Amino acid sequence: MGDGAGRGAGGAGTRDHREVPQAQGDRRILRASDADRDETVELLRRHGGEGRLTLDELRERIEAALEAKTLDDLDRLLTDLPNGHVLPQAPQAPPPAPFRPWRSPSVVASAMRLAVLDVFASAVWAVTSAGHSAFWPIWVILYSLVRLAQRCVRSYEREQRARRRAARPTTPPPGITR
Repeated sequence: MGDGAGRGAGGAGTRDHREVPQAQGDRRILRASDADRDETVELLRRHGGEGRLTLDELRERIEAALEAKTLDDLDRLLTDLPNGHVLPQAPQAPPPAPFRPWRSPSVVASAMRLAVLDVFASAVWAVTSAGHSAFWPIWVILYSLVRLAQRCVRSYEREQRARRRAARPTTPPPGITR
């Protein structure tokens, strides 16, 4: 007796699923996700960065994108922009490897020469004093370490100058002809 009571066309217990529009492919009524909004904001920023939107337009569109309810709302923000998306960016060159001055050929050669000098001074001390005097070659070793540090600094500065030169634009400033 209770299986049909209260359930009909106007019953409060259920809704007929056939009355709800199917939103599968209809962008006008599909709800936008946070990821959809974020993607649209990123596209708008890239278009703004490429000069297609003024700062005011960009600000307005970003606010509208963050408040959008449906995918159609998001689509409308991109309709006057090329293909609704930005062309893929050219791949960027990988960042240069960090410079390690101690691996520079000039620093390695200098270190080898100074090491030979240090070993020679220590050998002279060992033969002449037989361990009865203070270890005076420490001063030679300290001098070698200071010279090696100077070589590393100079090598690093040279590398930085070369990188700055390589990063300069190759076009001459306006008004200068070659």
